[in-house]
Amino acid sequence: MIKINKKSFVIAWLLILVFCSQAQAQTLFATDRVNFRAAPSLDATINETLSKGTRVTETERLANGWSAVLINGTSGFISNQFLSTTPPRVDMYTQDGVNFRSAPIINPTNIKRVLPLGARVIETERLADGWSAVLVGDETGYIRTEFLSEQPPAQKKYTLVKVNLRTDPSTDSPDTIIKTLPAGTIVEEYIRLNEGWSLVGVDGIRGYIFNEHIGSKEAYDNSLKTAKSSSKPASSSSAPASETVRSSSTTTIHEIAASGVELVDWKTVKANKLFPTGVNALVTDVWTGKQYYVRSFSNGNHADVEPVTKSDTETMKSTYGGTWSWDTRPIWVTINGHTYAASINGMPHGGGVISGNGMDGQICLHFRGSLTHNGNRSHENSHQASVTAAWNAANR
Repeated sequence: MIKINKKSFVIAWLLILVFCSQAQAQTLFATDRVNFRAAPSLDATINETLSKGTRVTETERLANGWSAVLINGTSGFISNQFLSTTPPRVDMYTQDGVNFRSAPIINPTNIKRVLPLGARVIETERLADGWSAVLVGDETGYIRTEFLSEQPPAQKKYTLVKVNLRTDPSTDSPDTIIKTLPAGTIVEEYIRLNEGWSLVGVDGIRGYIFNEHIGSKEAYDNSLKTAKSSSKPASSSSAPASETVRSSSTTTIHEIAASGVELVDWKTVKANKLFPTGVNALVTDVWTGKQYYVRSFSNGNHADVEPVTKSDTETMKSTYGGTWSWDTRPIWVTINGHTYAASINGMPHGGGVISGNGMDGQICLHFRGSLTHNGNRSHENSHQASVTAAWNAANR
């Protein structure tokens, strides 16, 4: 007869159970908002309610339709009908101007760009440490979860010009026009799309308007002042409704923050020669506070500039972590005693006129309403988001 050591038998079974538990553990994702409970029962205490897309570790799948899971080291139970091996994709909207980052950590070097309030993103995974993995177009990155919501924030805006309200974000057909709104119409902006359109509501009707033609009350008041000073009405029944995306703003914008930073449109910059070619301008990088000088040599759809000296080039490059990049950054640019909210990218291209500055090429500097040379709307929107970020930073 074989004698079995009871203690050894128990240890062996415990090891088997641990091994099986580890072998069965898998990463799953909540497919909807779901309760994380203390026991596998609908009557059990709710530890917390998980958001759609929350990552959990399933340690055991029970026969009664429940799964034992771990979340941040806490054990509990979830009805497994709400769990999947594939993370759900959730349409989310930014609830403030927010940094879109290359990694889920707060570091000034990993900021790809600033997304405006109401920007639509796709949340692909909700991480356990307060971050969300998201898609912006085809680009992957990370945003703090606290700045995202499934509900788009509504903002009170004013139409700056006479503009068409449409059923779809497209000008392909006149059949999509719901109505034409006169300048000064109050609308609620729900979503700002990447293609230059906004979903808005007016008098209980929802539709789409080009977002360059709506703005704050201050922006509308400034447009009226400009119209009066030029003896032209703010809108005319004979004037066509405005909705051309790729054109500099037809409305003069000039706002001044308490800090002294000014928000001015590119049309005004050119018309009043606020940034003459050949003049040095002091650039202050909003995120790092570093400063360097640039000089404009061409003012077309935007300002084409170059760092003035080799030291300026080195400082500018350092704001990009030492590597040139097409990413845009919010800046304040000081010219002839005035400081303006603007945007700059960090990739030398084309030709330049300054020799010995340590950079071969030119850099694009954008103001409110300026355009790219090649019609790249995604890059235009990125520059405009950075101009907005610079303006918002000046008002904090």
